[in-house]
Amino acid sequence: MSASTAVQSPLGGTGRFEHEAVLYRDQADYAVQVGRFVSSRVARGSPVLVAVPARQRDWLWDVVDHGGGSDWQMVDMSDLGANPARIIPAVRAFFDAHAGEPLSVVGESAWTGSPEQLGEMMVHEALVNVAFAGEAATFLCPYDTGRLPEQVLDQAARTHPLIRRDGQQRISEQYTDPGTRWVQAGQLDRAPARAAVMQFDMGTLLAARRLVCQAATRAGLSGERTDELTLAVWEIATNSVYHAGGTGTLSCWTDPTAVLCQITDTGHLSDPLAGRRRPAGLATSGWGLYLANQLVDLLQISTGPQGTTTRLRVDR
Repeated sequence: MSASTAVQSPLGGTGRFEHEAVLYRDQADYAVQVGRFVSSRVARGSPVLVAVPARQRDWLWDVVDHGGGSDWQMVDMSDLGANPARIIPAVRAFFDAHAGEPLSVVGESAWTGSPEQLGEMMVHEALVNVAFAGEAATFLCPYDTGRLPEQVLDQAARTHPLIRRDGQQRISEQYTDPGTRWVQAGQLDRAPARAAVMQFDMGTLLAARRLVCQAATRAGLSGERTDELTLAVWEIATNSVYHAGGTGTLSCWTDPTAVLCQITDTGHLSDPLAGRRRPAGLATSGWGLYLANQLVDLLQISTGPQGTTTRLRVDR
């Protein structure tokens, strides 16, 4: 099985797809391995999307020749990737703007963050293999070996068909099926005992909305952030009512830095890209998870034959 054709994409396509993790030690190593990659694409006029944290963006700006004829864009990953589920839709928009061209992406999604964020970053890396397989595209994903936990570096080998270190590329023997990684990575704990809990159905959706609004207001969220969390929970709860047996359980609680809401129902989410694909045009369905991902700071999903749990987090 070729590392560049290891998975099948639900979106079709017959191009050569490569997804590579590059392990770097420091700024000089970054400039050589990542800077050389970007410079070569820019020099030959290939469109490049660079999504990295601000510090690494400055490193690249200093070493890349800006005189090339390509469309290369730089995005702050510490903003875009705070909720990793937003990354694939942003990359897809760049692809759509350059249809028919071979594209390159530098995506440093695992730079820092809470264990929950890092876990979702690994889910994202696995799903890149599903979302873009069959595309004429190269993804290069830098990993800082001096700053990241060892388990994150281990996961990089499991989510990338190719690994590069010290300029040497090899096939990753640890790479595993991305759909399996998605299911295994999404395990969530129960809501804590202190959480406010209610069962909801069609007749009590408005009461569920009030519960979220009250919890967010008591926690000191601004009016805007309260509205965004309330709308996101409404979208997920409505999905539970219409697509997952008509009922669900809502839990709301706070920790020292955030307000969290969790919805559990009996549905089984079978599409690993749900919420990571912007619905097309005037589509009237498929917006719930996508909109929720745009509104909250982190969204996690645990799903299986016994049901689905969705956790939404807004920082305060």
